[in-house]
Amino acid sequence: MQARNQELLVAFTMILLSSHASATVNNYSNILSVLKQIDNKLVASQLAPNLKDTHSSIPEGEMLFLSLYLENNYLGEVVGVKHKSGSWLELTSFFDSLDFAIVKNESEFEGWFIDTENEFYFDVLNQTVAVNGKNITLSNGDIHLEQDEVYVDLKALESWFGLSLEVDYRALEMSLSSNQVLPIEAKLDRGKRQTSKLAKSRYATKPWKASPYRFFSSPLADVQLGYSESKADKKGYYSVLGSHDFAYLRSEYFLAGKSSDLLNQSRVKLSRNSAQGDLFKGINVTQFEVGDIVATQVGSLHQNQYARGLKLSNAPLHRLLDQNRITITGDVQNGWDVELYQNGVLVEQVLASYDGRYLFENINLLIGLNEFDIILYGPQGQVEKRTEQHFVDGNALKLGEGVYELSVTQQGYRTLDSQRYRVAPIGWLLSSRYERGVSDNMSVYGATSVRASKGSGPQNILAFGTNMTLADRFLVNLNYEKDDLSQSRVELITRAKIFDQAMRLHYKRFERNKIIAPQLRQSNTQSLLGLDFTGNVSSVAYGRLSYRNSIGISQRQVGEDHKEIKNGFNYTLGRYGFGNQIQWRQRASGIITSDGSAQLQARFGRVYSRLSVDYTLQPNREISGYSAQFNTNVATNLQAQLTYSSSLDTDLDVTKLALNWQNQKLSINTSMSYDSDDDWQFGVFGRFSVGYNTLGNDYFISHRSLAKSGSALVRVFLDENNNGEFDVTEPLIKDVKVNASQAYRHAVTNAKGVAILTSMQINRKTDIVLDETSIAEPFIIPAHEGVSITPRAGYVEYIDFPLVNSSEVEGSVYLADGKVLPYAKVKLIDQKGSEVASTESAYDGYYLLTGLKPGEYTATVDQSQMKQKSLKAKQRVHVELPNEGEVLSEVNLSLQALSKVNGVVVSLGAFSSLPILKTYFVLIGNKINKLNAYQPFYIYDSQQEKYILALSYTGKSVAKAERDCELVIEQGLTCNVLHTLIRY
Repeated sequence: MQARNQELLVAFTMILLSSHASATVNNYSNILSVLKQIDNKLVASQLAPNLKDTHSSIPEGEMLFLSLYLENNYLGEVVGVKHKSGSWLELTSFFDSLDFAIVKNESEFEGWFIDTENEFYFDVLNQTVAVNGKNITLSNGDIHLEQDEVYVDLKALESWFGLSLEVDYRALEMSLSSNQVLPIEAKLDRGKRQTSKLAKSRYATKPWKASPYRFFSSPLADVQLGYSESKADKKGYYSVLGSHDFAYLRSEYFLAGKSSDLLNQSRVKLSRNSAQGDLFKGINVTQFEVGDIVATQVGSLHQNQYARGLKLSNAPLHRLLDQNRITITGDVQNGWDVELYQNGVLVEQVLASYDGRYLFENINLLIGLNEFDIILYGPQGQVEKRTEQHFVDGNALKLGEGVYELSVTQQGYRTLDSQRYRVAPIGWLLSSRYERGVSDNMSVYGATSVRASKGSGPQNILAFGTNMTLADRFLVNLNYEKDDLSQSRVELITRAKIFDQAMRLHYKRFERNKIIAPQLRQSNTQSLLGLDFTGNVSSVAYGRLSYRNSIGISQRQVGEDHKEIKNGFNYTLGRYGFGNQIQWRQRASGIITSDGSAQLQARFGRVYSRLSVDYTLQPNREISGYSAQFNTNVATNLQAQLTYSSSLDTDLDVTKLALNWQNQKLSINTSMSYDSDDDWQFGVFGRFSVGYNTLGNDYFISHRSLAKSGSALVRVFLDENNNGEFDVTEPLIKDVKVNASQAYRHAVTNAKGVAILTSMQINRKTDIVLDETSIAEPFIIPAHEGVSITPRAGYVEYIDFPLVNSSEVEGSVYLADGKVLPYAKVKLIDQKGSEVASTESAYDGYYLLTGLKPGEYTATVDQSQMKQKSLKAKQRVHVELPNEGEVLSEVNLSLQALSKVNGVVVSLGAFSSLPILKTYFVLIGNKINKLNAYQPFYIYDSQQEKYILALSYTGKSVAKAERDCELVIEQGLTCNVLHTLIRY
């Protein structure tokens, strides 16, 4: 790093001095003076002590891979995420490094630490923690969720387990101390352990392996199978979410059916993304879709359905362009319920999804952090959680940036079985949207759609508006839209943060004109003025309260005001949580209605309970329904759920029992229910993901989704001929651990030498490396350091990882007089000039290099060490290591003293660093060229510890050196005559 910084500073110095060259033609002595000052500062900085960087030097949100140490003992790698005042640590890697007997089951951590009496329980969904039976209140920001991993603030972990953790962010190391003797200390059989060779970087550093789109790649599918029987009927059903490359595009499909209708839902799409925007020549396209797509949205008057067609855009991948509202959608199996929480408060629900997806449209975004939790509830009691985070702090586009989206769709038609989806209006629809930044704080957009058909529904829609940031505090959005059905809509939205609470003030006006007779038009208008406040309040002693309030006044006709107030909140304290949503309405007639729903969540020992009550307050105070749910772990892989619900409106009571079993490959769920009408139902349900392994010509199964994440198959083999490729006669190696470092995934090779890495985060580059300690044969090593890949959703990357037989080289380092040279640094250099191994000779000159790959090398002693001792090599020592491995003995290195001569040199300047000397030589090059009888060179003066730029050398003739110096001075350069000792 120091050398790199020095090179950058030298380059800057050259540019700076060259820009002033015309003013300093005859003042090279000043240039030399400046360069010497810079040179001395560089030397001083190299000698200065290295200071630890504070945590503020690492950006928030960066992934950390911290080497954990107990005193001088290395314990393992702990994954972390940087935040403003410290870092969150990933629980699984933290517990594994400390050997705590705490395991994760679904969304819970349970077990003991240090002593079996020290019980620990953590419910992630409800954010409740219990240590030794004592409930712990979580503060705001204690927990961070990312994909399937759970992170907890470092300070909170110190408090929970009585530990002291100190992080050196510069070295990416974390030291641990404890007043108690940790169990892992008893397992350490050495006083020291070397830092793991698998220490991970925050960024992928290995050579990148491209993952190009293919004509046909390995198919992947998430499969759901079920059978249910009730008093009335019996049926079987299935659904499949699949993905793979087809025709150099990514294919996605959803198929579902039941015993009476084998295909009652379908959706097919081909797509391709490119962050570089090079999908089509001549136009900037980052995203392309064809098949069943949702047309480009134009305003909010009309919503589009899935229809066959195509869409393309130049929008940057993963950037949120519409910072006013968002549509949240995703894939889900049929029959699942989905809840959407925004910043901890329930916003919307989708009950019994039937088309393979959940869709929450036009969700208002707040200023600051918008954290969306999507909770999925399966029909047999399964619970899953997904998280999205979007931060809104200003205009999405900068000055001059332009973004477009264009789609052509045939509304009312799907790729497969179109008759099922004839939803009016139908016909060909052309939709487009373009937005451009007119300044860094303001952008404008326009959107339009044209439908080429007759019948119901609009033929033309036009929308335009602007997004702006005022005073770096307020976000303002103004939107207007109109269609050819005489409908128009105008909207003005202002958002800000007040005392760290999000505020949203909005006004909407909708107008529809209806012609009832010639020259007579009836106008219907509706307006809404609303104010929303959202935020949270937290306290260590009193828990955390998240709330969402909204007040709205709408007017349909003059004097007909409708008022509405909504309040939603969630309160958590320790292992308890309480939520409530209530709305109050007053109609123009004066009638007031009010209803709501309340939920209570709590844990009692190993049982998690969830109670809910639906109620009305006006016009009558009554309970309309209630339910109770109890969950517990029967065994490590078996959970039970008991649910009771009662609807007072329909006078129906339902009792349901569900059992859920899962392992690494699949999950099986059963449920039984009985209601007060003497109806019963029984169901069994299975879920798994399947992929095809072309390396092993077989299938692999996982309980994790394969269709929506990245996967890799890594084949490990012994490369006997060292050609880097797998030959059918070469042995496959099993039980080798393969790590995807930045994706924090790992797998072990099976009997066919293949490791399957699944559920890797898409579009996040990760290193694929081997854990060398897992290779059983001690003389076999990886042929290369690994590769990096960028996982793609629904795509399997194939990686061959060769192993080779290692060799050893041993010998001694001798001097010319036959004496040995102890403590010499011996290096092995490959044909590219890179150092592949090094060691230090013992007191008797003996050295040993181990773990060497096949190839041709040169053995040598470190050049700086030879310079320090005024030595040089007598001959070049060539080393050739065979593919089958070998121990080469008597690879001796002979050194001799440098020859010495006293002489006189004409010095143009002395420098502490070689780059500064070279910079100066470039600047005076034109002057030196005029002295064409001389060939400048440099020597190192060990007494002064300086590099000397010399014009000429003579044995003893001082007079000749002085004459040469005069010629140099005539050119306006600095010159000195030096008597020096030259070694060569």
